[in-house]
Amino acid sequence: MNITRFNGYNPQEPELVGLTDCVDAMTDRAEAVLIMVQNQFIEGNEIKLKDEYIFQSLDSVLQEVQDIKSVVIGYSEFSRRKVISEDAK
Repeated sequence: MNITRFNGYNPQEPELVGLTDCVDAMTDRAEAVLIMVQNQFIEGNEIKLKDEYIFQSLDSVLQEVQDIKSVVIGYSEFSRRKVISEDAK
């Protein structure tokens, strides 16, 4: 997981607004790539990407989705630990 792509979100000190901004930026990046690839299959599109570029584009979306999952799971685990430690007080 490359935390430099988290748009200011710090997984060491998670907070909800940062998580929301981070996931929003990550989904925007994935959506942009998917739209670009989708346009390759529209009839009349004269500019066609090489298969290897389409593969790499789809792989970047896969990595983005995996990072989104990791960020959300990390935030969930942090929140759960925080509730448990507050209940123990």
